[in-house]
Amino acid sequence: MTRQQPLRFGIIGDADIYRRRFLPAMQATGSACMEMLGSRKADVPDTRIGVETKPAQGSYDQVLNAPDIDLVYIALPNHLHEEWTIRALQAGKHVICEKPLGLDLASVQRMVAVARSEGRLLYENITYLHHPQHRMVREMVATGAIGTIRQLRANFCFTQTKMDDFRLNPALGGGSFQDQARYPLTAALYHLSGQLDRFHGTARYRDQLDVAVTGSAISSAGELFTFTIAFDQPYEAFYEIIGDHGFIRLDRAYTTPAELANSITITSGDRVEIRSVPPADHFHLMIEHVCRLITSGQDFAAEHHLIEERAATAERMRRGCLRSLS
Repeated sequence: MTRQQPLRFGIIGDADIYRRRFLPAMQATGSACMEMLGSRKADVPDTRIGVETKPAQGSYDQVLNAPDIDLVYIALPNHLHEEWTIRALQAGKHVICEKPLGLDLASVQRMVAVARSEGRLLYENITYLHHPQHRMVREMVATGAIGTIRQLRANFCFTQTKMDDFRLNPALGGGSFQDQARYPLTAALYHLSGQLDRFHGTARYRDQLDVAVTGSAISSAGELFTFTIAFDQPYEAFYEIIGDHGFIRLDRAYTTPAELANSITITSGDRVEIRSVPPADHFHLMIEHVCRLITSGQDFAAEHHLIEERAATAERMRRGCLRSLS
C-alpha cells in the first residue's frame, strides 16, 4: 500500500487519553486525519471535540463498517480490547490498540493470528518509546558512557483518585499490573540485551485489586531488572540504567508532556553530566511511525513478532509477581 493522502482514522472509545493526547497529535500531522468517532453515546452530540475536526459520530459497529476508514484506534477498557481488535481486523482495518493489548498471552496470540490472516497491522500503543530521549539514552550506553549494563531499575507510580475508573475494577481488566507494568517492562526490553526470565515479586491488594506490584528478574545476559508500579503512591516515572562504572537516569520517562524539555543525568564516579532533551510529542511521532509502516508496502511480521515476545515476557512477569502479601 503506497499512497500520498492521509490515512483515515476511526476511533472506538472516547477515553481521556484520546481526548488529551491522541486527537491533538493527529491534528498536527499530515499523515492522518480523523473520520469517525465511535461512542456508546453515538446519538448524543459531542461538543468536546474541536470544531476544526468535525468528525462523523456513530456506534462502534458503524466505525468498523465505514468503507472510508483505513485504521482504527481502540481506546476501550482493557477487557474489551480483544473483542473489538479482532472485529476491526476482520473488517479489514489496521489497528492501534491501547496497552495492554491483551490481558494474557493467549489473548494476544489470538489477535496476532487474525492480524496475520487478514494482512493487517496490529500495533500495541506503547507510545512513550517514540520520544527521542530513549534513543539518546541507548546511544549513550552504546558509546560506553557507563560501561557494561549490570541493572535496570524502573518505577511508575501515581495516586489513582477517580473511583469510577475502570482501572479500579478487576472485572474490567483493571489493576496496577495491567495498567502500568508495560512501562517498566518495555523500558527493560528496549535497553537490555538478554531475554528476561525468573521473575519474582509481591503485590499489594485492595478489594481483590492489585494496587501495587514490585518485582525483579534477570536476563539471559546476566542483567538485573527491578521495578515498582503503584496506584497508591506519590508520582514517579523514571528508569535508571546502571553500568559497571556509572549510571544514567531519566525522570518523567513515560509521561513527558509534549511541550516540556527534559534532561538525562549521567553519573560516573564524581562526574555528573546533564544533557538536555528538546520537547517532543511522542503521540505525534507514534502516529507518523504507524502511518509509515502501513504505507511502506512492507509486511508487518516484525511488529507482530515484537508484540508476541512482549506479551510472553509480560506473562512470565505476571505469574512471578502477582502474589498477595497477606
